[in-house]
Amino acid sequence: ESRKPLIAYLEGEAASGGYYVAVAASRIVCHPTTITGSIGVRMDFWNVAELAEKHGVQQYSITSGQNKDMLPFARKPTEESLAIARGMVDDMYARFLEVILAGRSGLTKDALLPLADGRILTAQQALDGKLVDAIGTFDDAVAEAKKLAGLSEATVIRYERQIGLFGGLMQAASADRSPAAVLRELQDAAAPRLLFLAGR
Repeated sequence: ESRKPLIAYLEGEAASGGYYVAVAASRIVCHPTTITGSIGVRMDFWNVAELAEKHGVQQYSITSGQNKDMLPFARKPTEESLAIARGMVDDMYARFLEVILAGRSGLTKDALLPLADGRILTAQQALDGKLVDAIGTFDDAVAEAKKLAGLSEATVIRYERQIGLFGGLMQAASADRSPAAVLRELQDAAAPRLLFLAGR
């Protein structure tokens, strides 16, 4: 609406929802080591009906309709409930494709579908498939933004999310770091600090 150029810079992992958001940008710049793609929709649910039956565990639900608990944990789902879930996934997947095609001019549905089976892609594969516009660094993305905005100079402001206690513990568990390293990070995160937005 503002007609201001928006550059999406993909770094690290920008797959599935990360890519979904990026296609709204004017251009997408992808770091050489980025993992992206994963175009698709999934709905996960656990079902332990056979285990529950073996050990005498029963699940009861009092619902306002037969599909209010359509994906139960300890009972087998019905064919109807699975069909409903499948319909939801299909609708959301169709929407995902629509968003990509609307944001990526020049990309046809026939060209998109082979890459939209849920697979993850390297930066080069995404570029070859016309899912991104360029491979580069953050500085390249800034240069592209300045170019599209018609600017020779610009002030760049970066926002970084502070890691709290829960986030630090989750990252530690997934990264398999030592408790001492996690404790140091949490102490740093808890320390008071002044944050400024500086401009000219």
